[in-house]
Amino acid sequence: MVKDIVIIGASGHGKEVALLIEQINLDQPSWNIVGFIDDREDSMAESCLGYPVLSSVLDFVKNPTTNNVVVAIGDPRIRRSVVKTLKVTGCTYPSLVHPSVFVHRTNSIGVGVVIFQGAQVMIDVKLGNHVHLNTQSSVSHESVLSDYATISPGVHVSGNVKLHSGVFLGTGTQVAPGLEIGEGAVVGAGATVVANIEENVVAVGSPARAIKQAEKI
Repeated sequence: MVKDIVIIGASGHGKEVALLIEQINLDQPSWNIVGFIDDREDSMAESCLGYPVLSSVLDFVKNPTTNNVVVAIGDPRIRRSVVKTLKVTGCTYPSLVHPSVFVHRTNSIGVGVVIFQGAQVMIDVKLGNHVHLNTQSSVSHESVLSDYATISPGVHVSGNVKLHSGVFLGTGTQVAPGLEIGEGAVVGAGATVVANIEENVVAVGSPARAIKQAEKI
């Protein structure tokens, strides 16, 4: 059965989520993209990839056009804020997984999870709600990615790693086994994480070191 769905966010990440949905539909027709929801004034009354940009988030809250929503925003802080705003609508958040990605029976996946083509999820992995795994990323055995964690393209998370809520790992980040990255931490592109990282800091480099405080999630 094909169901309607709207995409929150008409930026590059939103376009890639639309592509993911189209790829899912090629494997098995599942979703009808009703359109995008976006707060940017310059996006109003325009289309995105041929799909209409319907309204702002607040207008959608007042008049939801469908019950199924994917929040296609890369920044975990904004993604979390949007989900909080949408709570009054009672909408649902289906998880979208590319057909090429094998999900083992020992894995646990929350609602609103997005897994793009080329990502790998190994065994005994737990993905919380609204976790995003971008293309060519990998998560090894027994790792736990808490709500709103965001894994950019080419990131490799080793086994027994714990990412707390809202962690953002930039493109190409490498995380060594058994480490813990605190809530709201931001790790810059190309970093190599070889020690635990505290919450709400920005860490960069190889080895990754905290250089400043991040906005609290």
